[in-house]
Amino acid sequence: MNSINPCQLNAAIAAIANQLYCSMKRDDLINLGVFLSMLSKDILSMAALEELLKWEHRDLREERLREEAKQRREEREAERQKAEQEAKDAQAEK
Repeated sequence: MNSINPCQLNAAIAAIANQLYCSMKRDDLINLGVFLSMLSKDILSMAALEELLKWEHRDLREERLREEAKQRREEREAERQKAEQEAKDAQAEK
């Protein structure tokens, strides 16, 4: 994917801003500026929230995997102890 470099981005933004300034009434320009400012704030907030939710989801998934691994270890230990006890009982019956 081709990306625009910072200088090109800055030049494009300056050109758009200049064109809007030259072609709009002052009040309309102010309203557009307020609108775009609010829009950008909301977009950035959504992106940040999405990233936080990814991290939270990852942490919850890791916690669940740790709990499942712990449960499997406990089950294996219980089976091992049961087998040892059965072997001791069989030895005692002889």
